[in-house]
Amino acid sequence: MNHDTPAPIRKQPKPVVLLQDDDLTIVNKPAGVWPREGIFDDPGVFDILAPDKEPDEIRFRQINPLDFEVSGAVIYANNADAEAAIREQFDSGEASLVYTAIVGGPLLADAGAIASDGNGTHESSSSSHRSTGWRILDAFVGFAVIECTSSSLVEHQIRKDLQRAGMPLAVDARYGGAKELMLSSFKAGYRKSRRRPERPLIERPSVHLSNLSLLHPTDRRELTLDIEPAKDFRALLNQLDRFARIPK
Repeated sequence: MNHDTPAPIRKQPKPVVLLQDDDLTIVNKPAGVWPREGIFDDPGVFDILAPDKEPDEIRFRQINPLDFEVSGAVIYANNADAEAAIREQFDSGEASLVYTAIVGGPLLADAGAIASDGNGTHESSSSSHRSTGWRILDAFVGFAVIECTSSSLVEHQIRKDLQRAGMPLAVDARYGGAKELMLSSFKAGYRKSRRRPERPLIERPSVHLSNLSLLHPTDRRELTLDIEPAKDFRALLNQLDRFARIPK
């Protein structure tokens, strides 16, 4: 299987602009939307931000990579000075990204840190000391919801870190998780319909970039944003709460 080719994803809402000024644009990107221009029939954030411009005319500078299949915040600098200022914050650890991840459980600890593997995982030698901090938000039979905090701007960083730490995302075929998650896999007494096949609750990486913290590149005011999870992610959490609670 070629994991570099994104799996088909059901139609999702359009990106939502959360903040925009002369220096900075922050968007809540749904899963199934490219973080830059669209590819093939799949839409891109730039199609929303600058629908009348060609790709080579667009001046938005993407700061944090966010995979096609993953939902959450994407930060764009609107000019070169803002880009340099924001990247410096992430390189120094002054800015951070927080992910909510659904992983396989149970976990052996309530919190921890995943250190860099020292093999080019991070984007600069000055950040080689970094780690991804994590803590449990909720626990279910066979699953856990955790919060991961990182200042890395490396593609797939959280997904790689969780796999390397032995707690891959519950759904992430590329990095040690399942291809999809069905309600029947954790609901006791689940009865299949005779009329139609069961549809997955989620069939893309079970992680959402749910919070970011940085200083505005011009006036240095603190910006902290909570980003609403996508519909499929919320639905999975709801079903886990209903049918996978650990008995007391």
